[in-house]
Amino acid sequence: MLQGVLQAIPLGANRSVTIDIGGGSTEFVLGSPGCKIKFATSLKLGHIPLSEKLLDEGSLRPEKIEDTRRAIRLTLIQSGV
Repeated sequence: MLQGVLQAIPLGANRSVTIDIGGGSTEFVLGSPGCKIKFATSLKLGHIPLSEKLLDEGSLRPEKIEDTRRAIRLTLIQSGV
């Protein structure tokens, strides 16, 4: 993933955070100057599982929005991201 970002954005000597949201998961990559990977992880925070938490029979359930936000925050905290 970081190599793909480097094709579009020359990071050079900068630190970087790359977040790739996919269908089943979201990948987080922290890069140091010189584009060296310092931390990388993949979490089950893709759009499909999150949509399943928010939707009920194809309709948005507004009361589930805050519950989903809390679940995302907890996942991020527990993962070390």
